[in-house]
Amino acid sequence: GLLVAIGEARRGRGRRSVLPGMRHAPVDTGALTALVYGVWAALGVAAARAPHPRARVRWHELDPDEAVERLDREAPPEPGV
Repeated sequence: GLLVAIGEARRGRGRRSVLPGMRHAPVDTGALTALVYGVWAALGVAAARAPHPRARVRWHELDPDEAVERLDREAPPEPGV
């Protein structure tokens, strides 16, 4: 921040910028780009629909045979989920 603002040019050792006042343009452009993409991502999350909840089973109320049968029918979970 401050080093970019005053840097070596203040002491006379650094080279002069071709466009005075534009030294911060790359930093400002990067910050603006990050801000725009952050807002875009937040709006995408806010506009997305909530996922459908999975059906819940009260396993403690099932008979043992019925619980085993349900476990055999259930598909294995997807990797990474």
